[in-house]
Amino acid sequence: MIPLVIYTTNDFDASTVDVSTLDFAGAAASQYALEDVDGDGDLDLVLHFRVQDMADLDVAYTAAIEADLEDGVLDDNHQSVEVTLTGETTDGTTIQGTDVLDAFFAGRKLKDLLDSI
Repeated sequence: MIPLVIYTTNDFDASTVDVSTLDFAGAAASQYALEDVDGDGDLDLVLHFRVQDMADLDVAYTAAIEADLEDGVLDDNHQSVEVTLTGETTDGTTIQGTDVLDAFFAGRKLKDLLDSI
């Protein structure tokens, strides 16, 4: 599971996020709760996403591995990949955020990926 937090700020109330519209690298939230993560007295939205459901992570990881192989160097199976969260608030306002994850495939998944390239 990958945890993700949408913070409530002076300009945004995380409790207005429509969780059913969220997509994080191709996955829907499998768990979520409102809690004060940063201790400021406001409720933040804590989400968890199953790595196995993140199809876009597979695509980004594969592209990063392919780029390494084109350069002739595959140092290890760790790759920095950009992932995006999209969704809407309950009033239909679009939200989006992007960050970089350190991802790695291992075992059979890595072997299958390398065999497919």
